[in-house]
Amino acid sequence: MRKGLFANKDEYLFFGEENRLKMFQPNTFNFKPKSHIKLDEAQRCILDNFWFQYTLKREERGYFLSILNSLAEYFNELNKNLPKLEKIEIPKGETLYLIFDGNKPGIYLEWENIMIEKLDAKRKGQDLTFKRY
Repeated sequence: MRKGLFANKDEYLFFGEENRLKMFQPNTFNFKPKSHIKLDEAQRCILDNFWFQYTLKREERGYFLSILNSLAEYFNELNKNLPKLEKIEIPKGETLYLIFDGNKPGIYLEWENIMIEKLDAKRKGQDLTFKRY
C-alpha cells in the first residue's frame, strides 16, 4: 500500500495498482470501533470508506466494489507477509497440551509453557482452559 496526494489535497491509499481509497480527515467520516480495538492506517482507511458508503452512498455499487477490492488487496498483502508454517514432527507417545482460550491459544509440547500462560491469564483476571492429550 502506498499513499498519494491529489490536486484537491485529499490523501489516498492505493491498494494494488487499480484500487485507491480516500483517507478521511479526523472527525469527518471516521468509523468509531469499540475502544479495545486497535487499527493500523490501512484498516482504518478501509473501515472509514465502508462507513462512508453505508451512510451516504448506499446505491453506488461501483464504490462498494472498490472498497471490497481494496480489502482483498489488503488481505493479499497480509498473507504474503505471514511466516511459512513449519511442519512440526511430534514423536509417538509425546504429550500434547491444547490451550483453547487466553492470549495464546494453540498446541504446546511442554507443561512449563502451559503454566506460564496460566499464570499470565490469572494475573490478568482471565480464565484459561486447556486439555492434555
